[in-house]
Amino acid sequence: PFCLELTLRGVSSKAAYRQHIGFFAVMRQNHEVSTKAGWVVKGMFRTSGVHAGACEWRYKKPKSEEWLLGSTPIPTAVADEVDQAKEKVRAFFHKKFPKVLRGAATSAPAMKSAKVMKKPAAKK
Repeated sequence: PFCLELTLRGVSSKAAYRQHIGFFAVMRQNHEVSTKAGWVVKGMFRTSGVHAGACEWRYKKPKSEEWLLGSTPIPTAVADEVDQAKEKVRAFFHKKFPKVLRGAATSAPAMKSAKVMKKPAAKK
């Protein structure tokens, strides 16, 4: 197995393992925009994989160091500013990665299913 191979090469910790397989790091690009109210909006754009083109959101409240999830309720007083910041992040990613399309069909066509044989009806 791949993990055993890395252990034999001297890569034993999880951090070293992640550094060793650095190609996963390029799957997501980050960009942050601050609002006038002090909120920071971070967009994490997926550039490859099944979810290519998707953007995950994180928020940071003013005077805080903790990143909040994208599902965090935003106060209505700053909701418009946060929406504008999200649009700026989207525009940045659209300009930087014009070839990455959201929802593009990249999967292989489904396999044809084999014919199912019907069982004979049970006799009474």
